[in-house]
Amino acid sequence: MSPSLDWRRAARRKIPGLAVVLLLLACHFAFDGPLSRLRERTYDLYQSLAPRQATSNPVVIVSIDDASLKAYGRWPWNRGLLADLVDGVAESGAAVIGLALVLPEADISPDGIAGDKRLASALAKNRTALAVSLGNEVTVSEAEPKAGWSIVGQVPETLPGFTGLTGSLPDLSSAAAGLGVIRTLPDPDGVLRHVPLLWLRNTAQGVQ
Repeated sequence: MSPSLDWRRAARRKIPGLAVVLLLLACHFAFDGPLSRLRERTYDLYQSLAPRQATSNPVVIVSIDDASLKAYGRWPWNRGLLADLVDGVAESGAAVIGLALVLPEADISPDGIAGDKRLASALAKNRTALAVSLGNEVTVSEAEPKAGWSIVGQVPETLPGFTGLTGSLPDLSSAAAGLGVIRTLPDPDGVLRHVPLLWLRNTAQGVQ
């Protein structure tokens, strides 16, 4: 038997498998949208039929409501008042305080620099974390990382990536013990079902 005949027979045996692979790929690209929506609806149904039992939550949210605005004036508040708020929450027994605020500009109240210094002092003497915002525009206000990088293997392509980062004033960012990203990625229907634990920032120096 000639080698060319053997090759043709082997190729014919692989055709059904190759056809199945091509069909699956075609279905994936053609129905990815509808299948994703079906998966999301199924997830929502499971959550409504058998929601996870609530457990004790050590997190307390201190929000700025209408009563607060009526008592202390419209936003933005001066940094001295924010410093008093941080100290007050710490005195109430908070182990860690996270501020979901980005303060890239100096205090515009009459306190000015003095207010920024008071807030920096409050951030430094308590265990605090400030927010940073990610976006696709390269920004001027930067935030130095609080820890080094530990990378094993290749960077996953599935991680959400952005080029721009906006942080608070350097004196405030350096005073805080940590920095955290305040950004969400809702699904196409506007519902938030997942929160990434890791984000990528693409810079001229590489991926962070």
